[in-house]
Amino acid sequence: MPSPHDEIGNGADRTSTPYPITWGSIMTITERRRADAARRSALPDVSASRSTAHQFVLDALRDAILSGSLPAGARLIQTEIAARLGVSTTPVREAIRDLIGSGLVQSDVHRGAVVRALDSDELPEVYEIRKILETSLIDKIVENIDEQELARAEKLLEEMDRTAAHATWGMLNRRFHALLTAAARSPRLEAMVHSVADLATMTEVDAVRESPSLTIDADREHRALLDAIRRKRPDQAREIVRRHLDRALVAVLHTRGEAVGKVAS
Repeated sequence: MPSPHDEIGNGADRTSTPYPITWGSIMTITERRRADAARRSALPDVSASRSTAHQFVLDALRDAILSGSLPAGARLIQTEIAARLGVSTTPVREAIRDLIGSGLVQSDVHRGAVVRALDSDELPEVYEIRKILETSLIDKIVENIDEQELARAEKLLEEMDRTAAHATWGMLNRRFHALLTAAARSPRLEAMVHSVADLATMTEVDAVRESPSLTIDADREHRALLDAIRRKRPDQAREIVRRHLDRALVAVLHTRGEAVGKVAS
């Protein structure tokens, strides 16, 4: 049996994966620096800091998984990832371990680290947890959100309206919800929300790919939610969040061909 270290993204048995890694949307350090130039004055040199390199690789892999560039079942081979991103295998190994801890990746004895496939029977619980956590933050969001955050949220909604790419919409959707969550100024709850919401994002991108029209209702609910928060109406915002997440769960299950029972609210 392989050692625990061998199980995490080793290079053995490469022909066993049905999902080859698609690197087209994963940027190298240099490419990401250029893409972020409009938002940041400079990106720290990842070679100068092990922790920075680790975060860079973690962000790159998480984005690729959540956008569907690395689909469920894809193997994460350390040497390939390191070569693509221009880093050593050490931050890659550490990032993969973090992704295993968050539930986005699982370690298989025979295949190493692979992108997790979320089972349909797990989804109702995931969305129920999201409802509990996200509605619990509404009062704090309404109290603490500032005008700059409201403006950024509005800009994200405009970008979502314009895009026709399902993966882009999915990542903008994630950023919109993350912005609102951060406005609560409750970092521990924020971390919990992100860990559960990321699991949902993996499935929602697939649903939008199959049924692009799902974004129409979602965008309408996003605008209603932002309006309720701007007008300081927490009860209305909570109800919108519940409906929004119920609708998302039904859409995801429908895309998977699953029978949709009564969704708890």
